[in-house]
This record gives sequence, structure tokens and C-alpha cells, in this order.
Amino acid sequence: MPKIFERQFEGKYQPKRIDEDLWFKQQQKMLLWMANTDYGRDLLCINKRFPKIIGFRKNCVTGLLDIKKYRVQYVSDFRVGSKWANVIRYRWKEFQEYAQVYYAQLNPLQFRMPIFNPVAPVPGFAYVVDTVYPDANPETTTVDGYLRNTSSSTWATCRGASSADNGATDDSVTYLTRVGILGSGNFDIIRGMTLFDAADEIPDTNNIDSAIYSLYVNSVLDEDNDSEAFIGVVTCTPASNTGMVADDFDQFTTTEQHATGQRKDITNITTGVYTDWTLDATGLGNISKTGITKFATREGHDILDIPFVGSNANNQISASAADTAGTSQDPKLEVTHSAGTTIKDIIRSFGVIVRKR
Repeated sequence: MPKIFERQFEGKYQPKRIDEDLWFKQQQKMLLWMANTDYGRDLLCINKRFPKIIGFRKNCVTGLLDIKKYRVQYVSDFRVGSKWANVIRYRWKEFQEYAQVYYAQLNPLQFRMPIFNPVAPVPGFAYVVDTVYPDANPETTTVDGYLRNTSSSTWATCRGASSADNGATDDSVTYLTRVGILGSGNFDIIRGMTLFDAADEIPDTNNIDSAIYSLYVNSVLDEDNDSEAFIGVVTCTPASNTGMVADDFDQFTTTEQHATGQRKDITNITTGVYTDWTLDATGLGNISKTGITKFATREGHDILDIPFVGSNANNQISASAADTAGTSQDPKLEVTHSAGTTIKDIIRSFGVIVRKR
């Protein structure tokens, strides 16, 4: 698949790529117009029930949720990596066609003739014809994936390993979390992580009111069906924000980011839809307004350090990862946040969100 955002006038034969963040900032007015139309939401894979969108980045859309006296509340839908940039990349022809509708509304006389140039951020710039952006790999700013350890015949050795003997998988459309015992008698533990970039989208002065972490679950296995057969959300500290390595296996905490009532019993998880974890104060406190937010999932036996008992069996969920096409199934973090309690705070918050496009 070719790439876009390569300008023609940056060298005789070696065009330079335009930064994704810069492109989204330059195209903000057009993107917001698109994102608040029915066809635009279909094109950009945005839920039509999402409130009026006032901010659009490569990994996040922000909507205006509520306005009350001395308080404005927003909701931001965060995705792993450059998700919406990838949506535009795969639908570049349709995106350009709809962009011409936007430009025609701004200047009807100018756009009576067929449009030959691709979308350009400012007059005088053009992109290489028939090129498409952005990078196919979503791990440009954050990563998701899982690590698997299977070679240990004892629970303690497998769970306490410093490195995953089956390595890390961060380029798959499948996201796994599991504990089990293989036919060889070795334990099998898989831990998954999802990182989100909320920096610059939530102003430092805003309050984080609530948040929901979600995975689109495709299949489940619950082969011991005991009280520890659940999936919980924890945090992690991988060595890199954009790539996983085997040594990240021991970089998962056991501190759940939600109330115990939010543990998801594997048997009761419905497949083919999102499973949601409502975060508690601990989870909200781990959403970074200045850096990368790092959430992960572990199965209940793994969290509580209670050995899994069985024979060639496992407890598992399989969910869609960020590499899944579109935005309707990949991991997401939806954060509701609000400005302060004074008019000055509200104006400052709204101004920050608008300026940071």
C-alpha cells in the first residue's frame, strides 16, 4: 500500500513525509466538518451516537458532552497507535472525494471544474499524486499485544518468569489473555497490554470524571470454571511504548484498576461485542494527561497467584487488536473529563483543546 503526506517540493527526487500530527492539525477544520456528518462518520468509522466532535487526532476523537454552569464536560475516545490515520489511509480515494465536497462549499466557483490535486494543507502545496498515508503499522506512538510463557512445569516458575519464552506478539489482529496447562504438563500464561496516548488531548487542568476500558472479544474458553476464571485490568511498564519484548513479561502489576465487581467472569463474557471495564479511582489515577497510559489484562489465577488446575485446558479470551481494520473492534479507552469550576477554567480548557489541533 503506498503512502501519502509526501510532498513534491522537498528535493528533486526525494520527497519528505509530512508528520502525522502536523497533518491532522492542518486538516482540522475539514476533519471536524466530516466527522460531524452522517456520511463522514461512516467514512471515518466513528460511532454515530458519539456527541458533537470538537477535536480529531490520529488516535483520538473528542466530543462535547455537556455544558452546565461553570462546567463543560468532554468525552475522548482513545485508540492504540495511529488508528484514524490508518482509516484515512485505507479509504484515501473516498476521503479525497468527500474533501472536494468540503472545498466546494467554501468556494463553489473554484470547484466547478474536476479536482486533480489531492488534499493539501495550504495553498501552493500538493502531495504526490496517487500516494496514500499513513504508515500501515499502528505502533507509531503506542503499542498493543501479548506475551506468552509456556516452558515451566511449575506454576511459580511460569508465573514469576522474568521473560516470556514464547516472546512478544505486537503485530497481530488478535489480542490474547490466558492461563492454562498444556498437554506436556507445562503451564501456559499469556498477558496482554494496550497503551494509549492521552497527552495533549486532556488539558492538565481538567478533571478526569470517569473512564471505560474496552476490548472487543471474539472468543472465550473457561475450562475450569472456578471463581478465579475472570479477566481483570491492571497496569504495565514495558521497556518501550512502541514495541514489546520478551523481557516485558514481568512488567505487569497485580493491582486491579477497577472494583472487584468489574472483574469479568469468562463464562459470562458475550462474544462479538465490546466487554467494558469501568475504572475506579485507582484506574482514573493511572490515566496520564502528559504521557502514555499503560493498561493491561491478566486472568484471575495470574492476578491472584492461585495455581491453575487442569489437564490440557485453559481459561482465555481472544479479542481484536489495534491491527484490526477500521475502528469498530480495536481496544479503546473512553475518558470523560471536564473543565474546572470557574468560567476562567472553562475558557482555558476549551482554548487548549482547540489550539492543540
